Amino acid sequence: MVAVQAGAQEASQEGAISAVVDVLEVGVVSDFESLGRREIGDLQASDLLVTEDGKVRDVTRITPLVGGEGGDENWSVLVFVDAVLSRPGAVRQAALALGDSTRRLTALGAVDVFVAGPPTFRTDEPTASSLKVSEILTQVAEGKYGSESLSEVRRELGEAPDPAHARALLAREAKLVRQRADILMVESARRCLLPPCLLVLVSDGWWSDLSTVYPQEVLDEFEGPHPGEVAAEVGRVLAALGWTVVGVPVEGGARARVVQE
Repeated sequence: MVAVQAGAQEASQEGAISAVVDVLEVGVVSDFESLGRREIGDLQASDLLVTEDGKVRDVTRITPLVGGEGGDENWSVLVFVDAVLSRPGAVRQAALALGDSTRRLTALGAVDVFVAGPPTFRTDEPTASSLKVSEILTQVAEGKYGSESLSEVRRELGEAPDPAHARALLAREAKLVRQRADILMVESARRCLLPPCLLVLVSDGWWSDLSTVYPQEVLDEFEGPHPGEVAAEVGRVLAALGWTVVGVPVEGGARARVVQE
């Protein structure tokens, strides 16, 4: 879903590689059935309005998300459940919701399920059986997965509106998000060797805009990438790797009011 053009690459003495990547096209997934449109054949690019950070982006084409016999190629599908940034109730709710969509997922291609714990859970191998995927997601829903780690940070933030405390809480959240980002990058890189790839992401914690949670001055003064910047960078890397990302909406995510000086 993303076309990329690699620029000049330079290898350092330590073997690290840096590269400039120009993103030429980004795919956005939308469920038109939820908007009352069951067929997209009559839709034109001009019928849609897509904005990013308040800026209108050109829509170049509309393509059905299909695989297998209905499409040109099979997709690699990864359901990634972040069991540290997601509350137990959110994990259960998302797993049950996805359990109702297993036929749609397996119609694209073989599905892999990975729960980034602790505890960690992974399927033995990707499966194209909707029944098997449903059983796996039921197992996840009934398991003891999920954590209040991020929710506790946000609750503490809302209860103690002190700028110094907000900076300390932002550092805690940043550590959590960086750790989860490392796991997400490793697991996604090894599973998308040949695009197209679909990542179904279950997490309460990937907020690219934290201005509604932390005061802007706290974000600006933070040393190193804050969680919102990490989330945005992860999104860019996933796009460059060939992933189309679909977030599972979870009600009642970890929220807190903005702390003002």
